[in-house]
Amino acid sequence: MLTPKQERFCHEYLVLGNASAAYRAAYSTANMKEETVWRNAKTLIDNCKVSTRINELKAPAIKNVELTVENHLNRLAELQDHAFEAGNYAAAIRAEELREKVAGFYTDRIELNSQIRMVVFDD
Repeated sequence: MLTPKQERFCHEYLVLGNASAAYRAAYSTANMKEETVWRNAKTLIDNCKVSTRINELKAPAIKNVELTVENHLNRLAELQDHAFEAGNYAAAIRAEELREKVAGFYTDRIELNSQIRMVVFDD
């Protein structure tokens, strides 16, 4: 069973798409350092009950749009074709890069240090 604040965090996370922003919306953070917010948000995301609840809340939406890896790859291929036909080669290349990432050819690398969390995209 989640606390009311954990439940709110889950809903805010789905709306905002950012754990730190969701943490700020669900908890009193006025007197917290940014690093503390990041750490606490990460702890919540890693909490088994919280991550399970987020997945439960996402499930109906995913089912409604029939979001699958195959559908996603096909849609990116369509977008790539349209961009290429329109002469928008940058968008066509980006769509191909995203298809490759979804297919597992590329992964994001996350580097952590003791002060901040930095996300580095391998593009």
